[in-house]
Amino acid sequence: MDASQIRQEINDFLSLAPLPAEGDASVVQMEALEQALLRITPPLTRDEAVLLVGAFGPDGCYGLALGLVSLIESAPGDPVVLDVSGDDTWVQRLRQRARNGGW
Repeated sequence: MDASQIRQEINDFLSLAPLPAEGDASVVQMEALEQALLRITPPLTRDEAVLLVGAFGPDGCYGLALGLVSLIESAPGDPVVLDVSGDDTWVQRLRQRARNGGW
């Protein structure tokens, strides 16, 4: 993966990641994460999507995790989660969504 191919807004979001648990998130932290996430425009490259898979936290983080799901799924080609190791809740959800989509 060539770091120079990753857009700055992806790197900006990743500098704030992973998403905190809802009970641990401050208002300031949530606002920064939300603004950083909103600056990312789809579609993502596969490399960007793979990086964002690692940004999930332990829960939905007040809906921000679903925003990540949408962005990750915007990458072209086969679902990114087919190439990602790990088995946390969000990776499992992405894999199930890929299976539901016929992958």
